[in-house]
Parts: sequence; C-alpha cells; structure tokens
Amino acid sequence: MLTIDSLSYSFDGKEKILENLNLEVKEGEFVSILGPSGSGKSTLFQLIGGMLKPDRGSISLQGKSLIGARGHISYMPQQPALLPWRNILDNVLLGADISGQVDREKAISMLGRAGFGKYKQDFPHQLSGGMKQRVAFLRTLLSPQSFMCLDEPFSALDELTRLEMQQWLLSIWEKDRRSVLFITHSMEEAIFLSDRILVLSNKPAKVIHEMNLNFSRPRSKELLLSKECLDLKRELYALLETNKQGEINEIY
Repeated sequence: MLTIDSLSYSFDGKEKILENLNLEVKEGEFVSILGPSGSGKSTLFQLIGGMLKPDRGSISLQGKSLIGARGHISYMPQQPALLPWRNILDNVLLGADISGQVDREKAISMLGRAGFGKYKQDFPHQLSGGMKQRVAFLRTLLSPQSFMCLDEPFSALDELTRLEMQQWLLSIWEKDRRSVLFITHSMEEAIFLSDRILVLSNKPAKVIHEMNLNFSRPRSKELLLSKECLDLKRELYALLETNKQGEINEIY
C-alpha cells in the first residue's frame, strides 16, 4: 500500500528533520507513529501529502510515486478545520466535492450510522468539540482516497471524551478497514487503536522500533487495564525515555 524508502528531509537544506526513514503500511492496516515532540512526524505527513519534497528517498502508494503529488491521500489534522459556512452534510462532503466524486446518499447514510442524522443541516458552531472531531473524521472517511493520514486528531480532547472518540473511530473504521497512518503522543492510544506501532528517534528522525499488536478486534476499553497493555506501555516508555536522554546528552 504505502512504502517509504530511505527518506531524508532537511529544512532549508540545513537542519536535518528526517534521515534514512523507512516504513510500510499494508492494505487495511492501522499503523501508529510515536516519537518525541518536534521529531518530524507532521513533516512526514506533509511529505506523504505532496506539500513538501524530500532531499532523498521515495514515497509510493500502490506502486505510484507520491513525491510532490497532491490529492492522493485523505488527511485529518489536529483541529477539525470545519468550514463555518457549510452545514454538517456539506462539510463531510468537502473532500468528495474537491475530487468531483460526490455521493450525497452515502454521506447521509454514514451520518445516520454515526448518530448525526438529525444534525446534518446544523452548522459547526452548534456542535461540541467531540462532535466536531467526529464530523472531521467522517469527512476524511468519505474522501475517495484509499489511504488516510490522521495527525493527533484527539489531542485537544479530555481523557474520557478521547477514549469515547477512540472507540467510535474504531467502530466506524472497522466497517471498511481503510489503511491508516496515525500520529499520536499517547502510548495508550497507540496500543488501543493499532495493528503496529512505529517509534521514531529524535531529529533527524528514523524508525528505531516496530511493535506488533496481536489483540483481536473489535477492541474493548478493558484492554487498556490489562497486564499486556501495561507491559507494552513499559516497553514503549523505556524506548522514548532512552530517546529523550540521548537528546539531553547531545545538548550537554
């Protein structure tokens, strides 16, 4: 599905952000990326989305190069970024409108399944923060691209709302299993959602660890309190702490 090989990128040709980064996301796979703040996770998404071009390396989706190519992935940013002058139905159809592949009946059906049937004519200012995030995810899901990049979409939500959103996301995603690359700073979120977790180093970032998660789906919130989950969190914490300590040693 998505293959990134020996990818390197530097800001203004000086500060190295990514170096020799390799990763793969298979068809229907949910892969999360964990890494230190400022390690280049969002930059990686900009490269995948064609907004930036790498210094070296390749990015391909289903065998076709994505270098400098836009419109081949659907993207959900940290903030919902809904258009205030469009109602909820028109907001979830935005990606489809841009691509010229509008299916209003499918959008209405999806809104109904997601519990938004009676809100489809409402506007963003009438929704809570969690509801706006749901609408933003539905917009991403209804875009025609087969690959989704989700950039910390729940980071601004409180803990209980965040868990509720994670469960809701999985319930919707599992119906068609579109390939997902997901950025998060939360170890629990990565464990709960993912098939695999990739851990990035400090800048210049590369993948330093890959963790396979063999928990069955659909997943229950009880997973987060299990011994298996706590053991995985300890492993991830040790990796991230070592990363952080290495950065401190470099500074001093």
